[in-house]
Amino acid sequence: MQSLPPMKLDMPLNIVDIFGGLGNQLFQYSFGRYIQVKTGIPTKFAFSQHKSTIYREPLILQLLDDIPVANAQDTNRIMRIGKRYILENIMKKLMHGESAFTEKREYEENYSSGNFYVGYWQHDKYVVPIIPEMRTKIFASRHKQYNIKNSQNRKVAIHVRRGDYIENQTANDFHGVCEIDYFERAIAYFNNISREFFFLIFSDDPGWCKEEFGFRENYYFFDDRNRSTIDDFVDMAMCDHFIVSNSTFSWWAAILSSHEDKILIRPKKWFRFAPDPPIFNLHPWIEI
Repeated sequence: MQSLPPMKLDMPLNIVDIFGGLGNQLFQYSFGRYIQVKTGIPTKFAFSQHKSTIYREPLILQLLDDIPVANAQDTNRIMRIGKRYILENIMKKLMHGESAFTEKREYEENYSSGNFYVGYWQHDKYVVPIIPEMRTKIFASRHKQYNIKNSQNRKVAIHVRRGDYIENQTANDFHGVCEIDYFERAIAYFNNISREFFFLIFSDDPGWCKEEFGFRENYYFFDDRNRSTIDDFVDMAMCDHFIVSNSTFSWWAAILSSHEDKILIRPKKWFRFAPDPPIFNLHPWIEI
């Protein structure tokens, strides 16, 4: 985490709020970098967590160590309120069209300074400029945690997200969950190409995965309790091909993979009822 002194009161500044899981955090960070390049105005990042009913650890700070974090003085300067009242006052300001911007507003024409940006910002255009830099930062000092022989260009990451999609009714109602049939059909797609693919399974529910997938010679389960979420993310992104869940966590791993001929498979329905976010144009995706 980069510690910067408070901005002078007469200096322009924008703040982007970061919340949710790692995938959402990476989109928010990309958006902040995007508007900074667009405007030349310094951007800092806040970690208010006000949008989430479940506390989510700011994992992005473990992944990227040079994020300029807004302090209380920065936030107060933008919002003109104390930190403890940030949720209530953001809503009031949004209603009156002041200071805070959500992604539903016409932010493209309002790149002025002094704004607190609240949203998920899931759009290809924010991601494109930052991919090379993020690949360098994330992978430069990291190495694969596994040892797979004779699997050159044949490593397929399978991400099975269950966890909150099962346990949290609101998340389940909005996202739904990918069932075993989806993964079996995606695996069959690869097996129809070659029987030499090696499948690496990443999941927040390894017990369910072992029960559903069973023992297969060319499968590897990441189920070490000592592994961190960051370990899973980096190792997943080092794979060659991807079968993702309807999760931005594995979407980011797939996009950050540098394998030129990667095959990306995703569920046809990203959300239960909402339309897909505009994040599937950076690379061809196969929908199953």
